[in-house]
Amino acid sequence: MIKNLLCLLILIFFSNCDRKKTIKVELNTSQLIPKGEWISNSDSLSGISIREDKIAFFKNMEFKSEDIYKYKIVDSVEYENETKKIISTYLITYDNADTIKYKIDSRKNSMITLRLKENIIETFKLKNK
Repeated sequence: MIKNLLCLLILIFFSNCDRKKTIKVELNTSQLIPKGEWISNSDSLSGISIREDKIAFFKNMEFKSEDIYKYKIVDSVEYENETKKIISTYLITYDNADTIKYKIDSRKNSMITLRLKENIIETFKLKNK
């Protein structure tokens, strides 16, 4: 019985040895979020303003020029042999002085859900014109 178990463990170990796992960060294939105002589900006067590759979070429907950042969307990707698996997707905002990362829990044409802090998840919906 112990011999069989030991043989099984050795077999499992050696069968996993040839697998190569690599985790990389890559640009997401869809970089642009549709332009416009994205209103918070929890506060209708707060949200995100998107113009081309620029983003600004606003409160009370206002933001300052120093609140405007460039953004990009990246994926955390796991490669195992020939298989590619996206682990998670992030919104990265940046300027000359700062970089902030937000995990994207969900993204559609008119809705995006961001993990703003560890326990704060916010959903934003694109405002109809």
